[in-house]
Amino acid sequence: MRDSDITSLVTSAKPAGNAGLTGLANGALLAAADQAGFEVLITVDQNMPNQQSLLGPFDFRLLVIRARSTNLDDLLVLLPDVMKALESLRPGEVVRIGISLGPVADVIALPSS
Repeated sequence: MRDSDITSLVTSAKPAGNAGLTGLANGALLAAADQAGFEVLITVDQNMPNQQSLLGPFDFRLLVIRARSTNLDDLLVLLPDVMKALESLRPGEVVRIGISLGPVADVIALPSS
């Protein structure tokens, strides 16, 4: 991903609530994000990749963040790793980043449809 692509991604980011996805369970959330044309879904839900494996394949990228907590300060320190992961993340892939994982430690390529 080029810097302009990342900038576009970040500036067009929407919290799930603002995208009409509030209250959806994992599988329904993944399906709704895919249907809505999301390019990347960023979550702190460590079980989300299991749902994608069961329900997939999806066309979007899934970035799972492991932080000390979901407090903004704990998430912001991981922003450089998030940006690095977004550079190489491809559709259908799941990447986990965060504490004790390193910048791009676990990439799972899911089969495409």
